Amino acid sequence: MQKVVGVVGSNGFIGKHLIRVLEQAKIEVLGFNSDNLPLSKSGELNVALLHTHSLIWCASKVNPAIAENSPDAVAFELNQWKTFLSIWGRNAKTKTIPIIFISSGGCVYSGKESPFTETTACFGINAYGIMKSRMEESLTKTDIPYKILRVANVYGPGQPVGRGQGVIAEWVNAIRNDKSVEVYGSLQAFRDFIHIDDVAAAIVSCIRHPSLNGVFNIGSGKATTLQEVLDLLSKHSTNNLSITHHEARTVDRLGYFLDTEKALIDLKWQPKIHLSQGLLSCLHPEVITSAPGIDLFE
Repeated sequence: MQKVVGVVGSNGFIGKHLIRVLEQAKIEVLGFNSDNLPLSKSGELNVALLHTHSLIWCASKVNPAIAENSPDAVAFELNQWKTFLSIWGRNAKTKTIPIIFISSGGCVYSGKESPFTETTACFGINAYGIMKSRMEESLTKTDIPYKILRVANVYGPGQPVGRGQGVIAEWVNAIRNDKSVEVYGSLQAFRDFIHIDDVAAAIVSCIRHPSLNGVFNIGSGKATTLQEVLDLLSKHSTNNLSITHHEARTVDRLGYFLDTEKALIDLKWQPKIHLSQGLLSCLHPEVITSAPGIDLFE
């Protein structure tokens, strides 16, 4: 039987990229977005959902900046998510379909020391992280089969800018437009950066293991300073880089990185794209193409 994968958030950065990867692998994909909602205002499931074998939830109208400034937006998103889970879990045809929920590895962990494992305290370090943590909890309290992917700082070609997240996308956009690179806080702050191709591959690995439940860190497993990112961008760019420094933002932590051993063992997944190669794909998307198509069902 042909596998059908549903993607909620199909117009977003991760959703668009994932759909391309799945379609390259000749997998039928059903996309859900603001023009094709998974749940109607009257509380009815989109009938197309009944034909899916896995559902990836990578939709969100709330980012870290919105979460800090608009508690009403956070409350609305949480309520919509809980409503969806309740209806999904009551339907005889959907309650056994696995949900793959994309969470935030950079914001949900409230522990102090990196690397963070899946058992590290997870209550959120900011309003966005708290929201994601509560969404995770809502899913784990149901009987719905699930995988939660705590994704590190994802980046790659086509990532939108001006949304208060995605430092690499913002810096690449500035460089390509001969503008100053905006730096918030110390260049010794560090992150765990993961390329969008590797994130898509991790989601594919989840689909390959439909009976496996759990929480998985998806990242490079390495700490990379902002200075290292800037140095690589400077190396790969023909433009001269100018920098404008700002005070650190309260929503950001000094640094973190993820332990990804569980994903390696259970999902048979590991990142393959080195940061230098990934940055080239952002600076020169017209030259650097995505990784080869993924064989979804072996």
